[in-house]
Order: sequence, then C-alpha cells, then structure tokens
Amino acid sequence: ILSTQTTYSIVYISPDSRLGDRVAIGMLILDSGQLMFKYSSQKLHGLKGALGDYWVPISKSLQASQKYIENINLNKKPLFHEAVHMLSASYLSKLSVYSNGLIQYQEPKMALLTSSFGIEQLYNSMFPEDHNDVKKADKPKYRSYLDQHFISRVSEHVHVKVDIDDRFIPDFYLNYSIDAIGRNGILYLAQYIDFSTEQKASISHLLVTTDHLNKEYNKGKVSNVSIFGIEPVIGTDEHKKWEFLYKCEGFTLYHPDQAEHIAEKFLGSGAGKFLVGV
Repeated sequence: ILSTQTTYSIVYISPDSRLGDRVAIGMLILDSGQLMFKYSSQKLHGLKGALGDYWVPISKSLQASQKYIENINLNKKPLFHEAVHMLSASYLSKLSVYSNGLIQYQEPKMALLTSSFGIEQLYNSMFPEDHNDVKKADKPKYRSYLDQHFISRVSEHVHVKVDIDDRFIPDFYLNYSIDAIGRNGILYLAQYIDFSTEQKASISHLLVTTDHLNKEYNKGKVSNVSIFGIEPVIGTDEHKKWEFLYKCEGFTLYHPDQAEHIAEKFLGSGAGKFLVGV
C-alpha cells in the first residue's frame, strides 16, 4: 500500500484564552502542495452560548478563511504575495506560535495517509459528529425549530408556506413551495434546504422561481434570499450544492439556529404580504 506524509494542524476556538480552555473546531491540512481548511459546523454552533456576541464574527472569519484558502493555487499568480508562504509546514508552525486569541492553531503534526485512509478519514476520525448519520438523526429538529422560531414569528406579516405557481406568475410552469416571502421595495424570501437529501433539480427550481418572482414583482432587482441549512462536509457532492447557492447573488446561508435572528431581519425590513388570494 502506497503511503504519503501529510502535515496537519488542529484549529481551536478558545472562549476564554486566559483560562486555557479551548475546543477543537477543525483542521488545516497541507498535502502535496495544496492547503485545505475544514471545520465542523456542528461544533461551531455548539459553542454559540459560550461565545456570545463573538459567535457571529468568528463564524464569518472561519468562512472567509476557508474561501481564501480554497482560492490559493500554486499554478496561478496568487491574489496576495503571502499566499505562497502559506503553503509550507513552517507557516503552520508560525501560526501556532502567534495565535493566542479566540481562534488558535496547534503545532503542526505529521500523518501517514494511504489509499484506504486519506484526508477525509483523517478529518472524520477527529470530528465524527460531521458524519451524515448524525445529521440525519438531527433533521426533524431543524424543521420544527424553524417553525417555532421563524415561521410563527413572521406569519402575520409575510406569506408563509405558500405555493408559487401560475396564480401569481402568468404562464409559470412550476409549483414551488416557499417557506416565507414578503415585499417592501424588494422581495424577502426564506427557505429551508436539507442539503443531504435535496436534489439538484429542486435547487434549480428554487432559482427559477426566484428569478421569475424578481421579474414579476421586483422589477428585475435582486431579492434578499435567506437559506437555512447545515453546511455539508467539504469535498462531498452535497457541499457542491451548498457552495453553489453560497455564491449566488442575493443568497445568504444561515444555520437553522439563527432562525430568531432572521425573523428579526424580516420584521425589521418592513416586508409585508402582497400576493392576492393568499
């Protein structure tokens, strides 16, 4: 069995660095000249209570770091000069020395990978809660949580759980159910997506429906679309669907735990009901 050595560094969140407490949240992995950053959305959201007001900026920082690292490519001119220096074990060592804030990095270690124990297996061995069987067990909780903390709060102000069909868009051939939709200058939409089961066609139907709603009620402007969903494991087919929507203009992805925050956003926008006959 062929084997290769890979360098990795555990990424920690430290709610209170003065006490030395920290929780492993993900990994920086340097393999064959490629740098990867993977983190557990499950563990991140489990720290929401401990981090308080710091949770949102830390979440955004992790997402931004992940996107930045994904775009580093040795075969292209790097966006920033320091990007080249990140592709080395010495850089990971430097990170571990100077990181002493809320986000911290472990001194890099070596792992022996084989054809049967690769990067995904290395990551999953340390973050087993990201496995799909755990997520499937949690699925019913998210829908009921959204119904309680989002749908029930906005239902008097905007349309909830409404089927968009040719009643509202002339000659529209689809029938797509939207969790919430309202309008105040622009359209505000919200939708829950289970990325572990959602098919490409369903996501395409969401995009087609949103586009037609924009043309019919939004004068072609971009809608404000909030997507609730759990980010899948990076590198999987499920994550490609998540990443596709992440890049769509006007779309913002949220963990279902942020339902109350998005409810406040809807209510604060002044969006109201506008579809006739609903």
